[in-house]
Amino acid sequence: AQQFINKHSLPQAYLEQIANYIRQNTGIDNKVMDYDPNFSDPFTGGGRYVPSSPGQNPALGATRHFPATRVINENIPDAAKLIKKITEHNSSVNENTRLSSEELAHFEKIAKKTSDGQQLDTADMNLVAKLLSWDKNLLFPCIDLARSINKASPNFFELKDKFDIAVSNYKADSTTCVRVALRLLVDITCQHTAYCVEHFVDLVAPAMDCLNTTDKKFVCTSLYKIMFNMTCVETDQMTSRYLLDSISKLLEYIQRELTEKDKIEAMQFNLLVATGNVLTRHPQLKQFVNSGLIEQFSASKFSHKIRITANEILAISSQSQ
Repeated sequence: AQQFINKHSLPQAYLEQIANYIRQNTGIDNKVMDYDPNFSDPFTGGGRYVPSSPGQNPALGATRHFPATRVINENIPDAAKLIKKITEHNSSVNENTRLSSEELAHFEKIAKKTSDGQQLDTADMNLVAKLLSWDKNLLFPCIDLARSINKASPNFFELKDKFDIAVSNYKADSTTCVRVALRLLVDITCQHTAYCVEHFVDLVAPAMDCLNTTDKKFVCTSLYKIMFNMTCVETDQMTSRYLLDSISKLLEYIQRELTEKDKIEAMQFNLLVATGNVLTRHPQLKQFVNSGLIEQFSASKFSHKIRITANEILAISSQSQ
């Protein structure tokens, strides 16, 4: 069922429905399985059937939500609409950074290249660099345009300074500016993972500080995507340990500060999967898993997929070296 969801890019919520369909049409529920009387079901406290495959850990069961390798993307912004907004803001910016009529016209060409997926040239890059020096309160459409260009033109990342925007604007006065800066950072984790691994602490630490803003739900939504994406690639052990710590802090924060169950379930599930991703690649880090926190997610009030994933993590954490 999980493979079918991954193959056809279906919502994760369909997992149980697809699994039930498979059971009904294969008779799997009627198959005789080896029974281990010493194993306690973490959901009910009673015994459960255990697959008899040699070497399989019975605590893990048959369903596995990690390791996951498909990153979570943000929607691609419309470059043409962004350039219209940039044109509106242009009259308000400092004279030294204001765009001439020729430069504004050139941005129309950049928008066309972006929509066509063409790579930008040096002149295009230099113009974007000028745009990203605007005052922070006027910068949000510029950062969104950078997101659009980044997705369409891989060589955009050659200008590393552009991505420093994603850090320098976390603490900008404009909430909108913070939002698009965090979206840009999500994009970076999707497409420039080597850079993110190298600069992980510098990128994520100021992003975590954004939890102190009033836009808590949006910041949490961006952060869980950033952390999830970072665990979908190979990371060194030190970065992975920092990731585990950051994931635990975010899970605790979500539990404490957010209340909309349907909104936070995706965050919780993907952060648990991210934890499983780290442990899959670095099982020696299991001692740094916050088991007490993970155990909370095996309670009956959480969805089936969250309980399953939490118990998978606990099973790995409890294995001997």
